[in-house]
Amino acid sequence: MKGPADPLEWAKRPRSHTAMQAIRNGARRDRKLRAIYQEHIASGVCDDRGNLRQVWDGRCWQDLA
Repeated sequence: MKGPADPLEWAKRPRSHTAMQAIRNGARRDRKLRAIYQEHIASGVCDDRGNLRQVWDGRCWQDLA
């Protein structure tokens, strides 16, 4: 059986608030998730509290309004 090409794809392109909370919680103890979380904050995907501003729809980032 073959796994995903990138096991952290779900974290790099979150599609839900649940995924973002998992990233935020994981960032406390995992440096890879910490780097991804910090990048999301810097690029505006989420705020510093982990609240999503954009979600990945499978093709591009969509603003939440």
